Formats: sequence, structure tokens, C-alpha cells
Amino acid sequence: MQYFLYLRAIGLLANSVPQNPERPLPCLIHHQDRVWDINPLAAAKHVTIGMTLKEAKLILRGEAQILPLDPDQFRPCIAQLLHPCLKFSDHIQATLPGEGFVDLTPHPEPLDIAGQLLGELHRSLQLPLLAGIAPACWLARESAQLCDPTLLSAHLLPITAVTNPKDYLAPKPITALTILPPEDRTRLHQLGLDRIHQVQSTPLPRLESQFPKRGMLIHQAAHGTLRDPIKPNYPSPLISRTKPLGLTENAYEIDQALAELCRDLAAHLHRHDLQPQATALTLTFESGQRSQVHRPLIKAESTATQLLISLRQSLQTISIAEPVESLRIQLLNLTPATRRQTQLIQSRTTANLNPALKRIEATLGSGKIQIASQIELAYNAQVLKEWKRVTGWH
Repeated sequence: MQYFLYLRAIGLLANSVPQNPERPLPCLIHHQDRVWDINPLAAAKHVTIGMTLKEAKLILRGEAQILPLDPDQFRPCIAQLLHPCLKFSDHIQATLPGEGFVDLTPHPEPLDIAGQLLGELHRSLQLPLLAGIAPACWLARESAQLCDPTLLSAHLLPITAVTNPKDYLAPKPITALTILPPEDRTRLHQLGLDRIHQVQSTPLPRLESQFPKRGMLIHQAAHGTLRDPIKPNYPSPLISRTKPLGLTENAYEIDQALAELCRDLAAHLHRHDLQPQATALTLTFESGQRSQVHRPLIKAESTATQLLISLRQSLQTISIAEPVESLRIQLLNLTPATRRQTQLIQSRTTANLNPALKRIEATLGSGKIQIASQIELAYNAQVLKEWKRVTGWH
């Protein structure tokens, strides 16, 4: 099961708006004709998140700062909310300012980690938090609840996680299927399906007859099996891999896990023509403590061997005094890789090259052309060539 955490800090944006200290005003930020964020003065007048903008204006009667949600204006708020989450995950998606998603799936105890994350975030921001945990991002947002301050202070999970999407969705109105476009929800309502449990009990063939191209998607959404995974975009481009180790202090097992992750990451870099500018190695111990080592890369390192050499050096700087629970590698600040052709004859070009070689040999005689890769080098030259390949120097 996947565990996606939805986060939202109430007041983060509204509190960042400059105020006249002698005459502070209620402040609200609106988005798509709905109240997106409010400050305490607006909350005191019973303005709530999600209220229509028209209703909020009637309540405030013009005595307020009312601003649209401008992503550029509130961009610093993104880092305020999401940067503390990097301690717990590197799969983070920033959406609108003031909210975001964190993938906690790789953790052995994701719900416990969520409690710790929310507790630390509350301590750093000192703001009310809305949060939801579910196996899909849309479900996490839909199930978001106001976090219990007492549980936040104790670093315990302050919300109820959605672990059974079908049962959670069953009593909800059709409007809760936010992953579906409005026209689908309107059509379901017109068909007399006002509650999600009615859609769940509707046979799939009937849904497909009413929605020829979307019947299956609606069926999956109603049962909570329609997924929308996190698309990591915070912070700068990176890729990472995590390997649970099951509490080990065995240096060989740790090194083998490191090598396995390096092979996986190198394959990803090769497929996408990327190269990292830095690495980060994180070990999580039995006690929950983490040790992390950042290492800038002087030159491009994109092969499994190159990454392994660099990360082994990082590993040597970490003191392992207790069993290791998991190992995580991050490749940071990814940039497009420079393509290099390291050999003249490649499998995809051989078919085109061979006929040309045969014509030359027919004219000049056999043995006149010698392929460079077939020339046997002296031992010293072979060592130097292999050294260049391993270290990445060309």
C-alpha cells in the first residue's frame, strides 16, 4: 500500500501579507472563487477555508485585505512548508502555495513517520495544519482533517489515515470524487447516483453503457483504486532510491545494498541522459536517528562504478554504532548529460558499415582496414584505458 501525505498550513500565506501594525485587518487569499487561506482575524469573523468568496465578502463587509492566489507572490511560502519535510522524504510535490504532498511509502512505519513530520512542522510553523493520508493523492486531499494540537505536540499521528478507500468513500456524496471531471459528477447525479456507495454497487457494464469511455475510471474512482501518484518537483530536480535493510550492522550487507542502488540509479541516468552534480547518502538507524552526508561531484559521474566509489567514501564518514534500518541515496541537481561515443563500431551501426568495408577490401585487398577496437594494446595502455573508463575521464 502507498502512503501519500497531504499538507496544508492555515494562515501561512495570509500571515505573510504586509499589514499596518496600528490597524491590522482580516486577510484572505482566494482561488477559483473560494477562500484559500485566512489569517486569525478573518477566522475570528467566522470566515472558513473553502467558503465562497462572495459569502466571505458579505461577512467581512469590505473591512479586509482580499487578495488572489498569486504563485509568484507567495513562492517563498512553498519552501517554508515543504523544506522541513525533506528530512523525512525526497518525493515531494509542490502544488499551490501553502500545500503539498509527501510520499512516505518507503518508510517501514509510514504512519508513525507522518506523526513525527506533522509534529515537527507544527513546531516550526506554529500554525494550524490540515493533513490527510491515503493511497492516492486525490484521496489524501479529500480526506484532509484539521490536526489535533495535543497529538501534534506529542508527535503522534493527529489525523485518521484512509487505509480502506472503499469504506471511506461509500457514505460520501458524489462531489467527493474530485479526481473525476465535473461533467462526470453532474451526469452521475442526473442518473440518481447521489452517494458513492450507489456507484460502488452499480454493475460495471451499466456504468460503461452510460459512460462509454470513462465507465472503468468512474468504477475505479468510486472504489478508491484510481491512483494519481506523486510527481516529485521539490526541491531542485533529483532522483533517489531507498533500500530497507531490516536492522543490520553487517558492513557487507550495507555495501551490497549500496551497490544495488547504484546500479539502479545509473540505469535511470542512462535512460534519461542525466548526470548529477552532488550526492546525498542517508542512513536511518534503529533508534530513528539519521545520518546524512552530502558530497559535491567535481566531475560528471553517471556509471554504477563511479557512483559506488563516491558513495563508499561518503559511507566511510558515517559512524555506525547501532543497527541500520534503511539506506537512501539521492542524486541532486540533475543536468542533461553530454553524450559520448566511446567506440567506433556499435551494434546498431554494424549492419550499415559492413557492406562499405567489404567494398573497400574488395578494391584494396583484405587486411587493409583494421578496426581500432580489435587492435591489441600494450598492458600499460590497457590499464590506463580502464582507469579512464572507471573514473570518468575522457
